[in-house]
Amino acid sequence: METRANYLAIGLFTLLVFAMAFGLIYWLVRFNETGAARMVDLVVPGNAGGLQKGNGVLFNGLRIGSVVSVEWRKDDPAHVYAKLKIDADAPIREDTTVTIASQPLTGLSTVSLVGGSPEKDLILEREAVPVLVARPSQLNETLEAAGKTVQIANATLLRINKLVETNLPSINRTIANAEAFSSSLATNTDDISALMDNIGKASLSIAKLGDTLDSISGNVTDIVKAVEPEKVRSTLANVEKISGDIARNSGEIDGIVGDAKAAVQNFSGLTAGLNTTVSAINGEQLARMLSNVETFSGQLTGTLTKVDGILNAVDQERINRVLTSVEGFASRLDKSGSEIDAIIANAKSATEDVTGFTKTLSENKENFDKIIKDATVISERLIKTSEAVTRLVGRVDGLVEGNGRGLVQEATDAAKSIRRVAESFEARADSISSGLDRFSNRGLKDIEALISQSRDAVSRLENIIGNIDENPAQFLLGGSKVPEYRQRR
Repeated sequence: METRANYLAIGLFTLLVFAMAFGLIYWLVRFNETGAARMVDLVVPGNAGGLQKGNGVLFNGLRIGSVVSVEWRKDDPAHVYAKLKIDADAPIREDTTVTIASQPLTGLSTVSLVGGSPEKDLILEREAVPVLVARPSQLNETLEAAGKTVQIANATLLRINKLVETNLPSINRTIANAEAFSSSLATNTDDISALMDNIGKASLSIAKLGDTLDSISGNVTDIVKAVEPEKVRSTLANVEKISGDIARNSGEIDGIVGDAKAAVQNFSGLTAGLNTTVSAINGEQLARMLSNVETFSGQLTGTLTKVDGILNAVDQERINRVLTSVEGFASRLDKSGSEIDAIIANAKSATEDVTGFTKTLSENKENFDKIIKDATVISERLIKTSEAVTRLVGRVDGLVEGNGRGLVQEATDAAKSIRRVAESFEARADSISSGLDRFSNRGLKDIEALISQSRDAVSRLENIIGNIDENPAQFLLGGSKVPEYRQRR
């Protein structure tokens, strides 16, 4: 007998199985949900790739909720808005960090909540709906940064390629100039050796000159040391006192100057009368007189030359004696201050006498024509002689100027400077010679090797640029250099 199937029983059993399976799945989904839940708004700036409804919300790696919805808004296309369902007792605080974490294997994203300060408030305890602002996924940021880096690298390589193409003639000329320079150094090795020999000889000559100047500076230093500073100071003090006395008697000196002006005016009238007398002077007598004056001036010039030689040959003891004499003379002048005042007073009266004397000369000018004529010529010669004496006194002042440290000090400093320069050059001459020798021997080979390596580097750079142009993806993302081909089915 054939058994007939009970379709009703089978249908009910199938529905029961589906209901139990649905209940089991629902129980598994709701297993982690304990207590009440809160809705939280999430704002994601930029790219929110992988974030979709049902994705989990994790706090320090533990699941506390899920994503309810994900949407975008027409009025704000730069952000993505999502709603989260989170456990009401989750410890989410104001400074909790919110990020979109991507799962590399599945490609899905989760909302990751990390940390928070205990002193901050819990945002889920507020009545208003909390709003969290998330940072984009690090993977998305990396991909975006990689894309920007690729663009920058591409632009840079294009600029480098353009720069190389534009300046290729200049690069070739630079390499050619380097080769010409190295060949020129190799050709002129003998000239460089001769130059170093000349420098060595010059350093020896400078060293000898330094020794000579050292001895001269030593002698000059001995002369300066022989001058006693105390005597110089006392002499200057006495001169200062004398100048003070003269300043105190400046009023009387002004009167003397006024009287002298009047005397000069009278003397001018006298000279006007003498001009007519000079025009009538006998030429032969004038020639003889000039001859006599020239003989006198020649003898005086020789005497001054001898005096100059004596001053140049003076020794330290004589200088000390001269300073002692000057000091004594200044001291006597200081002690004679009252007498100097009397002399100034007498000079005023003497000026008046000179005025009367000039009047007398005006009355007797005819008797003094010849005397005045001879005195005029002699005065001209005496002026020249006084200039020579002034120069001689200037030399002596230069010798003792600044406590005896004028010309002597400058000569000493110059000698020391020249000696230091000579010693410095002599110390460096061997290193300079050895450096040039090494450069002429090994430097040429190093330059040739550098040029060869530069050519190889340029060639490798051109190959790299060519490979990048042919296959940029291989340069940026890596991979096998051998292309793979798949057979069509």
